[in-house]
Amino acid sequence: MKSLKLLSILLVSTVTIQAQQVKFSELKQEAGKNVSFTYDPKGTALENTKNIKCEVFLFDSKSPRVEGSPKTLIISLVKGAALYNATVPTTDSTSLIALYFYKDSLNDSNPHSYYTKLYHHGTLNASAYANEGYLLTRFGEYTFGTKPDLEKGLADYEQAFILDPALKKEMLYDYLLMSHRLDKTAGIKLISEYIEQIPGGSPAGKPALIKRITNDNPTNDKGASLAISEKIGESNGLNAHNEYIIKDKAVSEKDMTTVFNLYHMVGEKDSADAEKSRIFKYYPTGRLALAMAEDSLNFEKNAAIFEGKLNTLIAKFKLDENNKADERHIVHLYPRLADLYAKDRNTEKFEFYASRITDQLTQASTYNSFASILLDKNEDTAYAAEISKKSIDLIVAAKSEATPNYYTSDRYMEKLNNYHATYAGNYAFSLYKLGRYKEAVAYEEQAFALTKNADIDMHRSYHDYLEKADQLEKALAEDEMIIKNGGSTDSTRNDLKILYAKLGKKGNYNEYLSRLESAGAVHEKEVWRNKMVNIPAPAFTLVNLKGQKISLSDYKGKIVILDYWATWCGPCKASFPGMQNAVNKYKDNPNIVFLFIDTFERDALREKAVKDYLNTTKYSFNVLLDTQNKRDATDFDVADQYKVTAIPTKIIIDGKGNIRFKMTGASDNDDEIVREIDTMISLASS
Repeated sequence: MKSLKLLSILLVSTVTIQAQQVKFSELKQEAGKNVSFTYDPKGTALENTKNIKCEVFLFDSKSPRVEGSPKTLIISLVKGAALYNATVPTTDSTSLIALYFYKDSLNDSNPHSYYTKLYHHGTLNASAYANEGYLLTRFGEYTFGTKPDLEKGLADYEQAFILDPALKKEMLYDYLLMSHRLDKTAGIKLISEYIEQIPGGSPAGKPALIKRITNDNPTNDKGASLAISEKIGESNGLNAHNEYIIKDKAVSEKDMTTVFNLYHMVGEKDSADAEKSRIFKYYPTGRLALAMAEDSLNFEKNAAIFEGKLNTLIAKFKLDENNKADERHIVHLYPRLADLYAKDRNTEKFEFYASRITDQLTQASTYNSFASILLDKNEDTAYAAEISKKSIDLIVAAKSEATPNYYTSDRYMEKLNNYHATYAGNYAFSLYKLGRYKEAVAYEEQAFALTKNADIDMHRSYHDYLEKADQLEKALAEDEMIIKNGGSTDSTRNDLKILYAKLGKKGNYNEYLSRLESAGAVHEKEVWRNKMVNIPAPAFTLVNLKGQKISLSDYKGKIVILDYWATWCGPCKASFPGMQNAVNKYKDNPNIVFLFIDTFERDALREKAVKDYLNTTKYSFNVLLDTQNKRDATDFDVADQYKVTAIPTKIIIDGKGNIRFKMTGASDNDDEIVREIDTMISLASS
């Protein structure tokens, strides 16, 4: 049997170079002690930004995969003359801490992670290296949007395996996945060596080591190993550990599943399908069969059929809801089933399954979701109010219970308060629709008290409730506040005018409105000024739908608005009417350019899909197609260059070629979109 050779011969050992922005007070930080550091935002997206926050991720020393790791907490940054100072408390089991700096939607644009490994009695243990490898290859990319360092990460895994060989089995799949991502040829060779070691496995791209079973009468070719079924016929197939025997070797379902996943990873679809069939044949009620049976239910859209399949699944796999190990395989399906019955408006079945959801937060979300649908459709408002109130009661109950081990208490309470605010606002809306205006006001005020970022829409709703509750002075004050905060619309101005007259206010109304709107324009400009950055915009060249090559350098000296989108992105498309209004407004200005970059589209017929969608609209957008990364098809080149991790994202580049604004998400209010674009263009031009 060949020994599994790790990629150490292919990797160049590197030394982690901490970016200059963060400096830790000690070269060797000891676990269990406070870790102090300074942070300098100069040269980052947070330069000149006030009230920067820091989220800390504390990785446990047991394993990168231990439940509840990493734990997170928000720490206070103390501003000195030029630098921020902070201290992080750690425990004896902490092996690595990573730092994430942000303010609202802005974050530090460092392409590498800010982190430090922690020593235990002066030495680094295996988990410190394993956690560093996990951070550099997977966690940092998906959590912070940083660029993975596969070579360094894989070297970390190797060091972890040397220090603790038991970690190899636990982390091997991650290691092989990243090896393949770094170098497909070497990765496939390594994966092949691993598969070859598993009884009954076969190296990717090589002839099968055993006869694959394709029917009930397998043949025994000359020179081939015995077919599995023949060996099972001799020994009944199972050993004392419920493992099947192949060529006198035990093969577990876990090993078979690893082979299946590895074949799938390297694109060996036929081999993966054969391995899956083999698993199903010899472990028909095993973990993979159960997982796939559960997953298949997610595609079922008929509530009654879903319920029938769920009952069949419970019977086939002999699941007992009173058994903790079995319960998790059943209960997580109840929210989906409750949602399907909600769609059918079958309130009896909805209640039955919603009430059986054991996780309070999930149960609260399920009630709130159905209430929102009913309120939006103006259906059965009384029932919507009833279940909306249930969602609030569940959140209130959760606040008095223990904090889950993967949260700090302050972080968890912040999450619960955000949910509470949302559900209180929803309940207030149901009370408003029922004509219970004073109660609606009280619950909307509760929502305001629980959220730190009340938006203009919340204030508009509050205004409506106040007006109906005959609290006109407060309603007028809300209109004033909305306009002074840049939310002036025809509807708000009309409401203000009516209240101004009804309350008998003295003075010229037009002058009064003009003062409010002037204040609103100043406020909005200041809000956006605080969001400004000054980062060189990466050069790019893409092809548009007309086949023309478009380069950023073509627009030197102009303001360029990049709008990243995809045909599957609902919020992207919801913002397009407003974006079209902005395009129309600036169409005669030669110094303003709009480019709509289609990205994150992995459809083989992507260009056709984009054209088909646009053909159903009247948008006059210049659409460019982002290119898929040749090394990793899950990445897109320009989105990656601009650190776009979610869409819609809009980026405004000034005439000097610097990014001045980056905004993720979008309003669906057309006037608001145009006003935001106006403000950003104005500031980027100054």
